Amino acid sequence: SAAADDLLRGFGLDDWQLTSGWLLNASRADGVKAPKVRAFLRRLHQGGLTYQGKTYKLTVGVDGGERDEATQLRLYSQGRAQLSSGAWVVVDASKVVTNARTRAQTRHGQGRAVDVWVMLDDGKPLLYPSQAPALFEGVYLALGELGESMGLTWGGRGTTLVDRPHFE
Repeated sequence: SAAADDLLRGFGLDDWQLTSGWLLNASRADGVKAPKVRAFLRRLHQGGLTYQGKTYKLTVGVDGGERDEATQLRLYSQGRAQLSSGAWVVVDASKVVTNARTRAQTRHGQGRAVDVWVMLDDGKPLLYPSQAPALFEGVYLALGELGESMGLTWGGRGTTLVDRPHFE
């Protein structure tokens, strides 16, 4: 009811997080403070993502909202090894998901970014091109263009790391 939604908003919860919609796991982005990012999430919740005549559900990534130091370091270590000197080296570039070692170095740590994944019909997120090669590039390009049309920077246009689910 409207009264219940008003009460929950009083505790800091938005109505778009309270009802079913096209965006799953919206609470993972609770720490995101940037108004444009929140508007983007609201738009995805209300209408999903339409690509080639089909509408897709989306989900906020597991570590998609505001990150703490431990989470950021865990993500940074993917695809890297730490030397005895304390320096990090890339050992498998295909597993690298971020170039930011600390939360202060990333928009996620500042609550200004979110990762959004497209959901497949089998209920799994589309994370890698190998899952659906023909679909991957097109559907994430459509998502990126939607985010850009709303004033966001899309990680799919990154020059040092292409991160298609990333929006800030």
